Amino acid sequence: MKINFKIILLMFCGWFVIHKVSAQTTYVTISGQMVTKDAAGQWHVVQDHLGTSEDSLGMLQVALNPLVKPEIEKHQYEDYQLQNIAKVRQVSLERELVAFGNYMEEKHALEEILIKISSAEALQDKTLVEKLTVLGKEQKKLLSQRESSYEKAGNLALSTLELDKLPPKKLDSQVEKLSNELNITELKYGSSNPKPEKSSDTKMADLPIIIRDECAIETTFDGNKKIYATQSSPWFMYTPEKLKSYFKDRSLLQSSVYLTKDKSETLLHLVIKILSKDAAKNYGSILRDGMMSVQYVNGATTYLYAREDSESETENYTGNVIYNITYALPKSEINRLESSPIDFIGLMWTSGF
Repeated sequence: MKINFKIILLMFCGWFVIHKVSAQTTYVTISGQMVTKDAAGQWHVVQDHLGTSEDSLGMLQVALNPLVKPEIEKHQYEDYQLQNIAKVRQVSLERELVAFGNYMEEKHALEEILIKISSAEALQDKTLVEKLTVLGKEQKKLLSQRESSYEKAGNLALSTLELDKLPPKKLDSQVEKLSNELNITELKYGSSNPKPEKSSDTKMADLPIIIRDECAIETTFDGNKKIYATQSSPWFMYTPEKLKSYFKDRSLLQSSVYLTKDKSETLLHLVIKILSKDAAKNYGSILRDGMMSVQYVNGATTYLYAREDSESETENYTGNVIYNITYALPKSEINRLESSPIDFIGLMWTSGF
């Protein structure tokens, strides 16, 4: 078999250009965020908007700055309403950034497969071509799911940019609707929109299945408030590809999780241990409302948000770095988290996603 080295060289150059360009290019999201990917593979917002009518993928976007506090021209809002507008915007923009990053990763993965197929065809390796073609079809399906998730997140972010155009009487209902879609459990309330009262009765049968079944339950009290808690269990592990040769029998990042439930809410408590004394410098911290994205094999996504800031703690003797993070867990997401196979998990650090 005659090998065409010129074609192989062209294939390699094409692969190199894709990776070089993707690492340096700035993109515009549906909502108008200008984002780029750094050398560490993390996506960041470079600028909040561009004065164009389309985003980098050809989707409609508006030339607004989504992070600027709403200008009050036609309507006068109460302070709690302004805070709610800012809240849902921030969360929706973070969600869009994650969805865009996931989409671009799968897009680049498909491009790599197509280049490999071209190389295999040049080498007349039919077996490899067939295997890569099957892989390419699966990748296209995954890419389609990621694109759909990105469009949904982007359009949701767009809708938050229109909130300050609504009359005050219509604003609260729209904010509540968007907060439900974004799984935001904490909104501000005012005299014209009082916080709904919650039932004070909590029974064991009311607890989520993930807490009740096959888990040892501990009961504690915080004042007069009864709290149920599961035992801690291992959850996920992670080691960057370039460090796997150093962590052959263990993972750089290890985690465990447990749940608590009181009369009003369910919380997910994530404990992360990183086997590096430089973890705090490399990762930073997780801020209040920082997002955790849980992506499932079926393409669905759960978004959880930190209840408070989480700074690093250094473990005595080992020097390992520990993070204790608490996320609000909406009732609508409990069964999905319990029953759906997880594809991957992403965390929003101060250093990036």
